[in-house]
Amino acid sequence: MNILFLVSPVIVFALHLAACLFGGYGAIPFLDVPFHLIGGFSIGLSLYGVDSFLRPERELLGTNKLQQFIMVIGTVSFAAVCWEYFEFILDQTVRSGFQSSLADTLKDFLMGQIGGAASFLIISRLIGIPPDNSDPNA
Repeated sequence: MNILFLVSPVIVFALHLAACLFGGYGAIPFLDVPFHLIGGFSIGLSLYGVDSFLRPERELLGTNKLQQFIMVIGTVSFAAVCWEYFEFILDQTVRSGFQSSLADTLKDFLMGQIGGAASFLIISRLIGIPPDNSDPNA
């Protein structure tokens, strides 16, 4: 299961490349919306994959639900900013047309955040998040 978590962003990127090469974005103008949603979801999944790989020696996400949510959203946000910079560089160098407006970029960020939040909700339900064990008297 960990390998699926870790390769899910690669799968999304491969599908994005296929959509670019075969004219998917031209044929379906709103195709970037589900791609950013699924991209955010896959980044959230991969964070859980890294976390489970590091356990039990280290915990990346911790055991507190709020802490995990913040880590997932923060990681998805960082990935989204990196991706939008990548699109900006492509627009400036090869006139790719990926960034049509500021509103489009902000929508892309929002879709990634929603995808990341969905990954948190689904994975935390599937694997369960143990209670915070910081109080030994609890």
